[in-house]
Amino acid sequence: MKNVLVVLLAIIFSLFILAGTPAPIKTVIPASTASPISPTPTLTSLPTPIDTPIPSATSIHTSPPTFAESISVISNTLVGLSALAVAIIGFIGLKQWRAELTGKTKFDIARKMAVLTFQYRDEFKRARNPFTFSGESAERQKNTNETPDETNLLDEYFARRKRLAPLQETLRQLYEASWEAEILLDKDINLAIVPLENSFKELFASMEAYFQTHINQAKRKGHNINEEWLQPHYKIVYGTADDEISKSVDTAANALVERLKSYIK
Repeated sequence: MKNVLVVLLAIIFSLFILAGTPAPIKTVIPASTASPISPTPTLTSLPTPIDTPIPSATSIHTSPPTFAESISVISNTLVGLSALAVAIIGFIGLKQWRAELTGKTKFDIARKMAVLTFQYRDEFKRARNPFTFSGESAERQKNTNETPDETNLLDEYFARRKRLAPLQETLRQLYEASWEAEILLDKDINLAIVPLENSFKELFASMEAYFQTHINQAKRKGHNINEEWLQPHYKIVYGTADDEISKSVDTAANALVERLKSYIK
């Protein structure tokens, strides 16, 4: 806005200068009084070298500009200055529009990442919920020779693996958003996602170790299981919203969102 005011003041100042500028000098030369040249000159009747008298300095005079001429000069000047002012204002407006567009883009990216971060946090807690329901394993194709113990284990395993699907998808979307954020927000923003990714890997690995061990034991009667070795995996697969594992995910999610808040305000 300051630049626009400066341009307008410059235009007004220029008009005042133009209003006091005299019009161009007009020279009036009196018509020649010499006699016309003979249509058929002869050698004996050539015209003298100088037929037209040179006007004296006193015969040259200036006339003041007319009102119409002054208006024409001012009008042409105004048109030129108006075009210049429009170009300057357009340039300033373009810069402001680009700044607003960049700010909105940053806001949208930061907001998207924050939403996905909280979404991952909640889905992680649901995936570890100790209770499962029969409907979660209804889609599993059962084998005809399954024992009751194998059926229970395979149903539980299927339900737990199914809960990982939305968690994995949210993590994928979060990384996709971070690629754009690395360009516009923070080149190291993806490092803040690493703790969330590690929590997913840990949950997946513990789930595989826990259920595969129990499924193999159910298929092989008399196969002993090292319960002490399985206990840490069990605590990762089955948990509550306020245990240490959930709190570590809360801490990682809050740290990432806190990093994005400066772009959301």
